[in-house]
Amino acid sequence: MMLEADVLLREGTEVPVMAHPPAKDSNLTLEEWLTSAVKTDRGMKLDFKEIAAVEPAMQQLLTMDETLHAPLWLNADICSGPNSEKNPVDPEAFIGIVAQLFPRSVLSLGWTTRWVPNLSPPLQTVQQYTWTMILDMLQYCFDVEQAVTFPVRAVWVYSSYDKLIWLTELRSDYTITVWHGMGDVVRVLGLVNLRQHGDPKHIYYDLPDTLKSRFNDSLQENGTEAGSKGLPYTWLQGPQWKTVQTSPTASIYRNRMSAAITGDGQAFLEFEHPPELYTSWTLSGQVQFVEGLQRVTENDFMLKISAGDDETKLLLGLASTGAVLLRQYSTDNKTAVTVHGLLPPSDCYRFTIIDDKISVKATFVVVRCKDALKPPGFLGYDTVVELKYQRAWHSLKNSVQLGKYHATTDLIIEDLKLDIVEYSHANACRASVYLLLSLLTFITLNL
Repeated sequence: MMLEADVLLREGTEVPVMAHPPAKDSNLTLEEWLTSAVKTDRGMKLDFKEIAAVEPAMQQLLTMDETLHAPLWLNADICSGPNSEKNPVDPEAFIGIVAQLFPRSVLSLGWTTRWVPNLSPPLQTVQQYTWTMILDMLQYCFDVEQAVTFPVRAVWVYSSYDKLIWLTELRSDYTITVWHGMGDVVRVLGLVNLRQHGDPKHIYYDLPDTLKSRFNDSLQENGTEAGSKGLPYTWLQGPQWKTVQTSPTASIYRNRMSAAITGDGQAFLEFEHPPELYTSWTLSGQVQFVEGLQRVTENDFMLKISAGDDETKLLLGLASTGAVLLRQYSTDNKTAVTVHGLLPPSDCYRFTIIDDKISVKATFVVVRCKDALKPPGFLGYDTVVELKYQRAWHSLKNSVQLGKYHATTDLIIEDLKLDIVEYSHANACRASVYLLLSLLTFITLNL
């Protein structure tokens, strides 16, 4: 159990007091509240609605540091969340002050939210925590040294539980705290899904007794233990990929579920293959464009898959406009062959690329995003682009890269699978023996 209270500055002073907006004053100061709170065995959570109160409150905490034995969480809504019209607390200022003055605390970093129970779904414009919201949060707190908990509103857990689990998978000291707003209409199945697929050590609950009772009843009906169903999905099969970030404005967040590539610089996943002979490779997966539909030029493709050897390169590009480009070119840029394809604009596409050294064939299909609340208009529409190589490839060196190159739209990469069939002398010998036996059988049958 946590003792929780809002902290504001008494109007016209630097004295932190315990008051919830729109109140501007209180007869209870932070010092008095802390003096009482430390006499209990409960943890403490201080909630800041304005940045001006943070530093004076930290100074007060420092004066009482030796007596603060219980866990201490410092909370602020630093990013915009579903349907909110509130201004978030300055994220860099809040995290910076807390990290400098009271680093042993737990950062509780939330999103501003708005839920109107009687508002019909078409008018409730956002009914989930979107990838844009999640990635916006990570740019501020991924590199902090303190433990972080993310308060999430229970009303959107049903539509967002997989992304919330993804968030807790990024760092061992990331947790989420599910809270309930007065009047919220909560689908209990979302809480059940979160409990069954997430790690219970990374999930806290702050729920009223009535909702808690419904939640417990539903768990008993389903008859499964916490975390027993494992992750909702995993993203990587086959060889291991490394992350390459060549720009300070780009980031890659990856875990067992999927990879997010963000920012406006170069960042990509790379598979380094030894310079051995190969017969074919197949790369498949799904990409989601997070920032929505944007017009791009040929040089601004948002997803680029490149492969090649020392002399010849292969470039495959896909944009959320549906434009597809497949190009083979020499490393000296003297020769190039390009083919184009076109799909309906979409947020999500599934791709399959097959390279057999003679030609390369790429198939793209419009699919439904995992977090989509409704299917796209052109679900299942596909296109195929193919070209024959001007020369045979002999090896595959450090060449399979998947990512973004200076495009501003963020990417979510899921279900990634790379299969490489290597050529070997043993395989060649077996193939020669098989051909020889087949030939002898043919000759014998025709004698």
